[in-house]
Amino acid sequence: MKKMQCGLLLGAFLFFASVAAHSEVLTYGNESEFMAAAASFGYATFQEGFEDAGVWGALRTPDNAESATSQGITWRANLSGNRITTSSGAARSGLWGMFSTPHGDLIGAPFDSQRDGIAGATPRTIHALGIWVRSNTPGARIRMIIDGVTVDFEDTVLTTETLFYGVIDTSGFSTFEVYETEGKTEDAKFIFFDDAIIGRTGGESFSLGVGIPHVTGNGGIWKTILQVDNNAPTQASFSIALHDGGTEVYSGLFSTAGLGRTIIDLRELVPGITSGTGYILYNNSLFNFRLFYENLQGGGLAEFTLAEAKDTQIGFYFNDLSPKIEWKAITVTNMSDAPASVTLHAVGADQILDSVVMTINPYDKRTGYYTNWFPGIAFTQIERIIAVSSVAGLCGVAISGNADSSLLLFTPVTPAPGFDPGAGGVPLL
Repeated sequence: MKKMQCGLLLGAFLFFASVAAHSEVLTYGNESEFMAAAASFGYATFQEGFEDAGVWGALRTPDNAESATSQGITWRANLSGNRITTSSGAARSGLWGMFSTPHGDLIGAPFDSQRDGIAGATPRTIHALGIWVRSNTPGARIRMIIDGVTVDFEDTVLTTETLFYGVIDTSGFSTFEVYETEGKTEDAKFIFFDDAIIGRTGGESFSLGVGIPHVTGNGGIWKTILQVDNNAPTQASFSIALHDGGTEVYSGLFSTAGLGRTIIDLRELVPGITSGTGYILYNNSLFNFRLFYENLQGGGLAEFTLAEAKDTQIGFYFNDLSPKIEWKAITVTNMSDAPASVTLHAVGADQILDSVVMTINPYDKRTGYYTNWFPGIAFTQIERIIAVSSVAGLCGVAISGNADSSLLLFTPVTPAPGFDPGAGGVPLL
């Protein structure tokens, strides 16, 4: 049996749980074996040590928060109403570890379950989760829940020593809870967390990335084609992750021959995609990524080169020279791991004509005609739109065409650093 053979090779700390909804769930009590197994499955891992002051600096005890988002994971306490914080006493390495405040339910009846723990969620599928846990109240036991599936570590009892707990699910998951099972209101068990390890398929080991701001929907009227040209003499790989409404719906690894070309119909990867965005990760600096859009009814075709999504201010610019342009639209996309508060400023006649604010979730987008954003202004009056975001990672595309879409202009955004929305025009929101 394949799972048993794998288990024998990985040693005494490997346990198995078979679940109907998951192809294979493996548990680990040893970090080295967990990391080796993650590598054997092709998962690239990264660590969350709760050290980044930009994310966790406001959660140094006694300060706390309902949640915090770091590296694509939104962390929170597992019980509603509780919060999370960090302290030096909770640390296994570095300066800080994380825990729930209060520690679970401490106000119930004497024998009610305390359930001290933490939880997390991500819009991008993960396949591996490991974390170091300790308790200052011996006798605690740890359990995980991934996407509603219970994962037990039956033979491991926490003392004051920090122990490792890991799980790999080959079909992936996007939510998790790690909690203590033995504590009662009258006999509470306190647990602390540090040095979490998260593994995902492909991509994460790549160092370069470009965003795909817009994958068309609209019931088969449009095609979205990615063309990858490799100007290097040797074969090189890249990964594609597609999101629909901010949720990852596809992840795959591709390669292009030296001096070769790869063409991918993105809508064929996820035929039912309705609000699509994507991200490409790679190492080969001699790759060139181009995106093509074709309207299958009008016959219009547009294309542009993809670029890294790293800006907080971007500009959407339009062609006002041709009388054939009869409509204008934009797609603004958040390629960061955190929600973005984005203000769109409509510029024309040497002033800001109007401004509108929206929130865009991670790896999601907002697409619409000018009239969606600025219903009181004729599209011919708006010369450009400047988007200003609360987080870095914006990308987008300016879209325009004629009535039957036989003529299309899709233009990628460009950075607009230094734009000052207070320079004139309407009062700021």
